[in-house]
Amino acid sequence: MFELLKKLKEKHKLLGKKVRLLEKSRTTDRSNETWEALRESKKDKLAVKDEIERMNKNFNGKSYVNKGIESDF
Repeated sequence: MFELLKKLKEKHKLLGKKVRLLEKSRTTDRSNETWEALRESKKDKLAVKDEIERMNKNFNGKSYVNKGIESDF
């Protein structure tokens, strides 16, 4: 479980680097290909971040139930 979380965090970090590089290259290369690659990379990064947050929420010893009231497992 924690290995999966570590892998997701590493993937998120790599996607962040990729997004930064694409944003830098986008300043000089305004083609559709770089824009689409940047957009897809941002979507992937956001999906990984959502998965990390979901895992932290579910495996942090807390479960959010009925109307936002927390209860321990």
